[in-house]
Amino acid sequence: MAKYCANCGKELDEDSLFCWSCGQAVDKEKTDMGSAQEQSVEKERSQLTEKREKNIPIVAVVLGILLMIAIIVVVILLGNKGNNTETKVTESSSSEITEEVEAKITTSEEMSVTIQEPETVTTEMTTQEKPITNAECMQIISKMKKSDFRNTEAEESLLGLAQILVFSQLDCANGVLLTELSGEKQKQLNDAIVDGVKYRDFLDGELEFVNDWMYSLDEALPLFKDVYSCEEITYAVSNVDGDLVEMADLRGGDPWLRLSEGRIWENDNYYVLSGAYYYGYNGEESDWFEGCIDVLFLKNGESRFGANMLYAKTDKTPKVVSSVETTSVLESQEGKSYSGKKLIDGKMETAWVEGVDGVGKGEMITLHLEESTEVRGLEIWNGYLASAELYDKNGKVNKIMVDFGNGVIIQKEVPVLDAIMLGGMDGRDYIFFVGLDEPVVTDTITITILDAEAGNKYEDTCISEIKVY
Repeated sequence: MAKYCANCGKELDEDSLFCWSCGQAVDKEKTDMGSAQEQSVEKERSQLTEKREKNIPIVAVVLGILLMIAIIVVVILLGNKGNNTETKVTESSSSEITEEVEAKITTSEEMSVTIQEPETVTTEMTTQEKPITNAECMQIISKMKKSDFRNTEAEESLLGLAQILVFSQLDCANGVLLTELSGEKQKQLNDAIVDGVKYRDFLDGELEFVNDWMYSLDEALPLFKDVYSCEEITYAVSNVDGDLVEMADLRGGDPWLRLSEGRIWENDNYYVLSGAYYYGYNGEESDWFEGCIDVLFLKNGESRFGANMLYAKTDKTPKVVSSVETTSVLESQEGKSYSGKKLIDGKMETAWVEGVDGVGKGEMITLHLEESTEVRGLEIWNGYLASAELYDKNGKVNKIMVDFGNGVIIQKEVPVLDAIMLGGMDGRDYIFFVGLDEPVVTDTITITILDAEAGNKYEDTCISEIKVY
């Protein structure tokens, strides 16, 4: 009994599983026909067979033309590459192509049976998947800092890497992709890495030095690669033995920056470290707050530190204080105001002056922030800093208590310096920072004077400026 395709009507072999013409799977029940049906389609079958015999040569000719065009293109390309070997193109007869087409049609049944859906494969992050812009890096940092998942196991090595970055004093105010450093900026970071390993124990590592200031680039490059994926040196090296580099002198009395603390977040691909850093000499503790830093690390099992520094951004933008309340204020004199607004006007030449008898013990200042935000601490510019004379004449704070909200309260003694230390009147020596081990989210900060000392003329205690970070 003959079988026909239920989809296109082509005659099928008795054992066919798929239609040779349209590829439709054969339904046995639909293709079994009685003798009456067989007689009615006999003529149609004859016609279909005749069409098939006519169509196949046409298809074969078209495929043959395409095949010859492809061969000619290949020959031309090979010729352009200088290949002088003569290529002979043998045209296939239409009968050979027809046999090839029929063979492909026959094997299509096997192909349709063996094709499977590709398996989903999970791969590690590739270099191309690294964030490549400042905006992408900041998005990752922002998202990770909002999560609760934090990591302490990698803290020591990541803090060491971040300390190297802070120590280098590389300008990261606008965000820096460390893998894109070049020239003097690249050398600035590399010198800090070498110095941090050789003299300061920021990182574990060993380097052979020709003398105190010359090291081998061949030995140092693997270290640079582990720290921040440095693949190539883009600055000039000494011509002595070809690869010696002279390191900058970072060991003297020049001030340098110290990372005080850092919180670390982790996900499958990255670490984020967020911390505060301070200004000092030779690593000595100081209250000179310099700013905050966020560092994005890319996990890397091939690095001796388990990760490479990828991106860094520093920030010393004060939080916006919308208003100030004080429990007292000295009355204006000769048109000069001493109100609480002077604490946030950004001017060292003005000051808030308390207005009670004595040195103002127990007087309070309340700062209202523009919005509830993460706070790391605050700077207090102690005394009347408009001039050395006014500094000496008026009172200064000795001890304060700061209530950051959410139950976070800190008491701190404040050193009082002689006016002669004002130097160029930049006020740095008279700024002290009340920092937090862990940032707190708040919108209100209250400062209470616990103790103060009078000036050589007035008892009134003065504070020139307050900045919240």
